[in-house]
Amino acid sequence: MHPGKFAACAVALFAGALAVAQTPPPPPAAPQVRVRQGLLRGQTGAQGAAIFQGIPYAAPPVGDLRWKPPQPPPHWTGVRDATTPPHACMQIDWGWNARDAEDESEDCLYLNVATPSLHPAHPLPVLFWIHGGANYNGSGRYPAGQTLTRQGVVLVSINYRLGVFGFLALPQLTAASPHHASGNDALLDQIAALRWVRDNIARFGGDPHNVTIAGQSAGAIDVGMLLTSPLSAGLLQRAISESGGAIAPNPILPTLHDAETLGQTFAAFAGAPAGPGQLAALRKIPASELLDAAHRFTAPDKEGVPTHQGPELIVDGWILPQQPAAALRDGHSHDVPLLIGNNIQEFSFSRSSVIQPNAPPDPPEALRKAILRDFGEQGPAAIAAYGLAHSDAPPVDQQLGSAGTQLMTDTMFRCPARIAGAWLAKRGIAVWEYQFERPLPGTSSPSTRHSGELPYVFGWAQLPAYHVMGATYGPADAALSEQMQGYWTNFAKTGDPNGAGLPNWPAYRGSSPALMHFTAQGSAAASPLELRPACVLLQAHIVQRLAQ
Repeated sequence: MHPGKFAACAVALFAGALAVAQTPPPPPAAPQVRVRQGLLRGQTGAQGAAIFQGIPYAAPPVGDLRWKPPQPPPHWTGVRDATTPPHACMQIDWGWNARDAEDESEDCLYLNVATPSLHPAHPLPVLFWIHGGANYNGSGRYPAGQTLTRQGVVLVSINYRLGVFGFLALPQLTAASPHHASGNDALLDQIAALRWVRDNIARFGGDPHNVTIAGQSAGAIDVGMLLTSPLSAGLLQRAISESGGAIAPNPILPTLHDAETLGQTFAAFAGAPAGPGQLAALRKIPASELLDAAHRFTAPDKEGVPTHQGPELIVDGWILPQQPAAALRDGHSHDVPLLIGNNIQEFSFSRSSVIQPNAPPDPPEALRKAILRDFGEQGPAAIAAYGLAHSDAPPVDQQLGSAGTQLMTDTMFRCPARIAGAWLAKRGIAVWEYQFERPLPGTSSPSTRHSGELPYVFGWAQLPAYHVMGATYGPADAALSEQMQGYWTNFAKTGDPNGAGLPNWPAYRGSSPALMHFTAQGSAAASPLELRPACVLLQAHIVQRLAQ
């Protein structure tokens, strides 16, 4: 070959090889999983997880299925796209949940799955997340940017019916039930989702026999309910409750009779008069109008007091056969390890979760009234415990906050967690308790706030570009987040949060309870856990109420 032609061929071959080398590799094929209902196509996330969104775990609860137990999900042919978030359940826009309220639907019983591997060498533990929002707001939207799956767990997040759609009880509903119960449909949704996980999660690489239910706020309360419900037996192996539990914030739940009476009052308010056709009339009301009626039903009066209590969790005799607090104390809850805790300051007395540095003093008379309501016969002693017996302005505790902030955190979160831990530990159940004490960095709030631990649990604090809750996270936050994720996922894997490289976290056992502190400096050494005087008084009040 002529040398010039050889050189030209060589250059062409080299250029061709360079072009091939510089051509980006084709994107990975979209992950697919066949569940019992049909074939799903998901997507690969930024963290390498295979993500599937909007998977139906029950039939749409619309029409005649409104206020009925969740029915089996539909089957489909072909490939179902599972890359789009499902609609959130019906809810009022309170600001923080604006995205969910804008994308709401009564057809909302879907879940999301993220897995680090569809074909792991060994089945992976499952973390089943129940979102918060007072059981009236929020959604199980896939937490984009989460880094939990990098720790070797399969993450499941769910929607469940909210507010009047999830908790309405009526005599007609009770009469139609083979179990003679109504209300608590939201708990039945969660149990249906757990059954779906049992039947399908192995196809995502998860272990159906190693499921940890976890939740925050109302989600943590629902975790506590599931721990005491016979219907969830065998569906969970461990539990995590962040700022909530079986005896928070209402240690004594209403009865079915009380809930039915409330339901009839609401039905008439919504335009469905009493009589044989009341339920049918309610089911014909469009979901948006029903939601608006429920909002007006609980609207506060001129003094800020709700005109009516909205539908809520109840002791219905079937899903919850007895008071959950009594079930914990008396050995009628599931014997599974529990990780439970609270934030050192959750709410101010005005129920704001952002504790302002120069907030006006808590109104002393309103504080005393609230204490008498929450503590019953123990009220006078509790007033003294909060420094209000002889002073209208007790000093503000540098760590725990004002008397009002202490009262809100104690009665709704801190004391219920401590009491539950003590009762379960006395039964020989392994309990690990924590207190989250890291103020949101870069904000004006001098202390923690309700939900402030979530960026650390899900890993957003490891990602500087994520300004979740308006915070600015740095290296110390990333380190704290990695530690907390280590504890949480170790617990999901083994039932014990401890593991290599982590400070020892002693279990709450018998007469040697311990409390792990999560601070700006990381995981502090666990300290002896003692019940605050207010918690001792609240426990005595709860015991008295249970005996009535």
